[in-house]
Amino acid sequence: MILFHSVVNIAILAILLLFVLQYQTVRNKEAADGRYTLASYLFASNDHTHSYLLRRIETIDEFVGTLEHTVRAYYAIPTRSRGLFMHYTDPGSGSPDAIAPPELFLQYHLGHYGTPAYARLAAETYPLSLDFPTGPFANATALLNNSRESCTPQVDPVAGGAFIPCRVSPIGDLLDRVGQLRLSFSLFSRSRQWAGGRAATVPSTWDVVVDYGFEGHKAVVTMAVRLSSVSRRQLEPWPLLLCWAVGLLALVDAYARLGEQVTASADAAESRRGYVRLVGDGADEAPRAVRRESSASATAQASENGWRWLGYLSNVAAVSFAAVALVAQHRSRTSELLEEAVTLLLALAAMLSSFRVVVLLKLFPAWYVLIDGLATALQQLSVLVVGVVPVLLGYAVCGTAVFGGMSGTYFQSIPNSVVTLLCSMFGDNLLDTFLRMDESPHTLQVLFARLFIITFLALFVCNILNIAHSIIQDSYSQALKTYAGTVAAAAAEADAAEQQQQQQQLEQESNDADRDGGAERRSSRGPGEPVSDSTASAADTSVSPSRHNASAVGGEHTRQSTVRPHVPRGGLRAADVEQMLGRLERVPF
Repeated sequence: MILFHSVVNIAILAILLLFVLQYQTVRNKEAADGRYTLASYLFASNDHTHSYLLRRIETIDEFVGTLEHTVRAYYAIPTRSRGLFMHYTDPGSGSPDAIAPPELFLQYHLGHYGTPAYARLAAETYPLSLDFPTGPFANATALLNNSRESCTPQVDPVAGGAFIPCRVSPIGDLLDRVGQLRLSFSLFSRSRQWAGGRAATVPSTWDVVVDYGFEGHKAVVTMAVRLSSVSRRQLEPWPLLLCWAVGLLALVDAYARLGEQVTASADAAESRRGYVRLVGDGADEAPRAVRRESSASATAQASENGWRWLGYLSNVAAVSFAAVALVAQHRSRTSELLEEAVTLLLALAAMLSSFRVVVLLKLFPAWYVLIDGLATALQQLSVLVVGVVPVLLGYAVCGTAVFGGMSGTYFQSIPNSVVTLLCSMFGDNLLDTFLRMDESPHTLQVLFARLFIITFLALFVCNILNIAHSIIQDSYSQALKTYAGTVAAAAAEADAAEQQQQQQQLEQESNDADRDGGAERRSSRGPGEPVSDSTASAADTSVSPSRHNASAVGGEHTRQSTVRPHVPRGGLRAADVEQMLGRLERVPF
């Protein structure tokens, strides 16, 4: 059944690869290109990266300039994008060709910090036109009702001195009171796709949301961008056919594997019941039943063994991908969540199917030694990982707590710390990591950084990596020894079978010669001539030497055979005497 499952798996893998290359990758690339193009128009992002998604604005003037540039770019998009991105109309303006303006949502405190009015919030939505692209920030004083924070010095509760709380800039005064700031607008898009040798136009709508946040001392404003699109979906025959083919093949493969497992379990249970029955009767067939049971279980395990569960997991991934892809195909509009789920399930199913191709090497035992050693090593490495992960997490938590505020992204969070430590363990960016840890202005942190990196390298690089290397090497050596022992046992069994066959041939030839010699003597003596007693006794006494010679020809295999029980001999017949005389004639004197 290995060959059957492998053929079905290769067929599933081929269909998945065809779906990846001809359909899903193309759709994902089109969506990514649309995001990059729109980001380049709106935020001057000229590279195919996600740097535009999060940006730090350092000064108030930069914030106002960025907001104005985004609004003006929105109004200029149709001329810059060759008509691929277009504006929606504003139904509330009364004009049929009025452009829907972007909206700026502003939530702010009614009073300054420390006053009772600070607890009350107000929210306003401002349409941003081309003439006033900055909205309320063009006249922040009017929004604040000409109320400015007092410049009277106040007592510092930390150091005990006095500070001047007022700002010179009205926009800065407004930003101090802003709780939430969001810019949002939508655009219509027509993308061109080539399918079947002809161009097709796919209408889409793009929603752009820019959230402005306020944190820390360094950045005045942080700008987070979200771009999402919804397109019209049309049924496509080839993706539907590929999804159905993948789902059906995966179900057939799972059904065959499940049936094989049920049959093997039933055979093992039947052999076990037969063994119990034979043991209860006291029969000599019990050892033979034990051999049949062990042979059946070994055959069931040799079919796929541990690969069986990987096969089930691969079938589940393939069926899940087919189901989600069919649901996405039958929707009238695209969904980013469904598209992402289809992509992830497709990648998982293709990866597991690629792993299962290795099971074909079980048909070639000499080539499967490496995989067998790797499987043995993975079992021991998993135990090693269970013991190493808590230590690694301890180092990650320690690094985040000590170096998180001064090392940039290296130890900014626990996941980042884990990645940094893993890279350092394998020798990647080791010097950069140490330099980042050594940037602290405090002497104790500098000393701790040296202790931290030295103990980490001594533990993980000098010990754990060498232990993992030894496990892999020992597992491969053990797999080679096991394979060599299996080959030697098979060769010995083949030699024993060949010797047994030769012994049977010799016995058959001896019996044929005895029958031929007895027939010749009977014909020369005559049918009625009696046999003398001396001849019979001589023939009887010569049976033992002749049997000894015949058993010596068989070799060591016949000496190990089971001794037959003694049966009392009755009177000799004439045919027996003739056979004994024939054997005596061949004995050399």
